[in-house]
Amino acid sequence: MIEDIKKIIENTTGIELKKRSRVERNVYIRCVYFKFCRDIAGGTMTQIAKSINMDHSTVVHSLKRFEDYKKYSKEFNTIYSKCYSKVKYLERIKNIETFMTYSVEQKEIHILKDKYLVAQKEIDELKDKVKELEQKNSKGIIESLTDGIPEDRIEHFKNHQLKSFLLMERSRITH
Repeated sequence: MIEDIKKIIENTTGIELKKRSRVERNVYIRCVYFKFCRDIAGGTMTQIAKSINMDHSTVVHSLKRFEDYKKYSKEFNTIYSKCYSKVKYLERIKNIETFMTYSVEQKEIHILKDKYLVAQKEIDELKDKVKELEQKNSKGIIESLTDGIPEDRIEHFKNHQLKSFLLMERSRITH
């Protein structure tokens, strides 16, 4: 199954995984490959590393970075998403023979688990979108309007023009 995942990743991304490169996109692609090999194929670090002529420590390091990449890199998430459905489809095809031997209850459990994983992925993506939107909107209206204006000019405005305006408005309200 590791070789099948390798073919999918290489065909989807156009990158040869055995080629050594520290280009950020290639690092992301290898990380996605390692994650699928580990989680879907159940490969050991050594098996996964040998499949692309690398050391197991490369796999360990890359998998440690997976969550950070997923959290902070749009490019990584794009690569992951492009490959995810294809690898999951491969997993379903490979498991079809096993699936056919299941009882009705086991089949139902299997289907529900698959639906759960898809839903969990969607939830994670939505959480990321919410976090991104919250970060964009974390600035208040005043902060966003004053963005890029020198601090001394803002202070001058607050102490002279804004203060006068507020005093005038307050006196209008009370009279």
